[in-house]
This record gives sequence, C-alpha cells and structure tokens, in this order.
Amino acid sequence: IATAELGTLDADVRGFEPHLALDGGNDGLDFVRRIAAQARAHLFAGGVLAMEIGAGEAPLAAEIMEREGFRDVRRTPDYARIERVVPTLRELLDKNAAVIVLAHFDRPKGKVVPEMSLKPVAPALEASLGRPVKFVFTDWQSAPAVSVKPGECVQMENTRYHAGEEKNDAGFAKMLAGLGDIFVNDAFSAAHRAHSSTEGIAHLLPAYAGRAMEAELRALEQALEKPKRPLVAVVGGAKVSSKL
Repeated sequence: IATAELGTLDADVRGFEPHLALDGGNDGLDFVRRIAAQARAHLFAGGVLAMEIGAGEAPLAAEIMEREGFRDVRRTPDYARIERVVPTLRELLDKNAAVIVLAHFDRPKGKVVPEMSLKPVAPALEASLGRPVKFVFTDWQSAPAVSVKPGECVQMENTRYHAGEEKNDAGFAKMLAGLGDIFVNDAFSAAHRAHSSTEGIAHLLPAYAGRAMEAELRALEQALEKPKRPLVAVVGGAKVSSKL
C-alpha cells in the first residue's frame, strides 16, 4: 500500500516531494505502526510513505496509516511483474490478436473480495503497454460476456474469485477456455501450480509459452542442462527450505 520503496531510514528529497524510505522486512502490523509513526514525524506535508505489506494485512495496515495522519492510502500494483509480460502482450497485439488477460491475486477463497480485485492493475498495464486496457469485472459464477476486437486488450477480474480455480476445476477451465482460441502462459511463477487458469485450460486450447516464460525456461536449460563450469548457484526467497 503506498507509493515508494523500502530502503534506508533516510529523508530523500526527489523533486520537491519528500520521501521517507524504510529498510527491513515486513514484521507485521507492529512494524507498520512503528514506521508510520516515525514517518509522520519526519515527513513534510504532502510527503509520501510506501511500504511493502502482505496482502492479508493490507486492510488493517491502511487503517493504521490513516490513524497516523496519512490521508491518501492506496495499494499499487507490482509493476515488475507487469513489465515482464508486456513484451508478449505487445507482440500479440501487434499481430492483431484480441488479447484477454487472466490473472490472480492473493487468496480470496472463491469469494469476491474488493481489496483483492485486479481493477487497479488495468490502468497500470495500460500505462506500461501504451495501449488502452479495458477491465472486466466478473464473479466467475457464470461465463462473462467479453467484447474484445483484434488489436484490443482486456484485463479480467481475479480468477481466484471462483472457488474452483485453485482446485483445477474442469468446469471452470472449460469456462476460461471458452473465452479464446489459443492459450499463452507467461506466468512462470505460477506455472508449477495445477490450477484451472494455468494447467486445466492448457488441455482445452492450443497452448504456448509467452516470451517471459520462454526466457525463464532457456535460463533453466542453460544452468541445469548445459552449464559452464565452475558453476555457482545462489538460492534465495521466502521459502528457502523447500528449495534445498
């Protein structure tokens, strides 16, 4: 939620808008309380504070920040992931494809949770893509009516609003497949999950890898099948124990 990055506890003037960047991981809501209070003491009026907050804690974090005097508290999309898929989308659109973007966010567990909507992603995607992107809300309880012409792009609502998404429900996969003619998977970080929008749909439509997926697979091939030695592997992330 917010609009800058984590960094060191340091007042940084960018243009005429002061930022307070903060270093450290997310220690939960106590972290938010402590940092928001410190930031309020350091920032000038109109200053911007940004923190990376777990999606499940975001609503309470927003309340804490508002109590500390921050008035324009909002969540911003992950631009890094958006930028990764832009080359694939742009290539498809340049070839006059009608593009329907499927994606998920957090774990709404088959319910419509406004805080987990993908609506904020559409304008961010539009800015990165340099083309109009229409957002289509649906609760996925029935097949949505989607109007998209060749060369146009549509961003669909969170696929996890359907309870069958994470169960790889065949009926939901069929509904998704009914939206298009081919399936392009460019979500490498979710490709290991057998969900309706990643695995189930691939059995129902001609399926292809996007450019980001292609780059990841080529990197793995180079590292695992044809490595140049000596070889060093740096493994990190939130779940290191499952990677060793």
